[in-house]
Amino acid sequence: MNKKILMFGIPIFALVVVSALAVAYFHSVSVDLTVDEARSSADLPFSLTGYSGETVTKDLVIHNSANVPLNAQLSYVEKTNSYILDNSAGTCLPYPSPTCEKRITIENEFALADLDSISWDANVLSGYAPHVDVYLDNGEVLVFEYAKVNPADCDDSADYPAGEINTFGDKGIVDDSAYAWLSAGPAGPCGDATFDAGHKSLADWKVFYPDANVVGMELEIDNWISASSSKIKNIKVNGETTSAIGVIYTNNLPLLIELAPETDTTITAEFTFDDVTPKGIVTGTIHYQKA
Repeated sequence: MNKKILMFGIPIFALVVVSALAVAYFHSVSVDLTVDEARSSADLPFSLTGYSGETVTKDLVIHNSANVPLNAQLSYVEKTNSYILDNSAGTCLPYPSPTCEKRITIENEFALADLDSISWDANVLSGYAPHVDVYLDNGEVLVFEYAKVNPADCDDSADYPAGEINTFGDKGIVDDSAYAWLSAGPAGPCGDATFDAGHKSLADWKVFYPDANVVGMELEIDNWISASSSKIKNIKVNGETTSAIGVIYTNNLPLLIELAPETDTTITAEFTFDDVTPKGIVTGTIHYQKA
C-alpha cells in the first residue's frame, strides 16, 4: 500500500525486446536491409532500451544489390514507448528505502475538476499491480490503488491481477467513480472509520477541493505488499496518450543518402533519453524510401 509521499525518482532497469529484423545487444541495435532498384520503400522495426540521460545508438546497414547508385530517404517513426518498473528485490526496511518504490513521472498541470480519466496497459509480471498518485497544488496526494478504487470490493487480496490488464483490470480505470485516499492519511483498511472518512471518489474529491489543480502524477509500483514488477505502456490522461519519457533522436534523421552500387552503407542513429524520469523500452521504425 502507498502510505507515504516520496518525491525522488529512481532509474529503472529494463529488458530489451528483439524484433524479427533487429539483433539487440547492450546499448545498441543493428538492422540489416538489402535494397535494389525494385524496392521503393521498407520499414525496419527495432527496440531500444535506455536509462536516464543515456544515449543509445542504432546502426542501420543497407546493402545496395543493384549495379547502379540509389538515392534513399531515411526517417524515424516513433511507435510506442513502454516501461519496465521492477521492484522485485529488497524490502522497505528501514523506511524509506530506495527499494520501496519505482515510478514513472507524468508532468501535467490542470484543474482537478478537468481530470476525467487516467488509464494505462500493464503486464503484471509479479506482485501488486501498478497504481497512480495524483499530486495537487494544495500539497495533498490522491492515491488510486487496485485494492481500494472500488469500495464495494475492497481489500480483496485473494484476487490481485496478473498478466495483461487495462489499468486496474476488473476494477476499471481511474475516472469519476474511482475511489482514492490521501497519502497523508491511513491507507486502510476499508471499514476503518478514519480511513473511510478520507476515502472518496474522484467526483467527490473534485467537490471537496473545488479550486485544486493537478501538478503532476506518478505511476508507481511498490513492494509493501509483495515484490513487484510490471511492464507499462499506452498511458492516457483524459483519453489522450501521454509520454512519460522523452526520446530525442540526435543524429541526422531524416537523412537523404546515396547508396553506392553493390556496397554496404552503415548509418548510425543516436537516441538520447531525457534525464528526468525512469526509462524503459522504445519501439520504433526506421523508414527507407527510395528518393
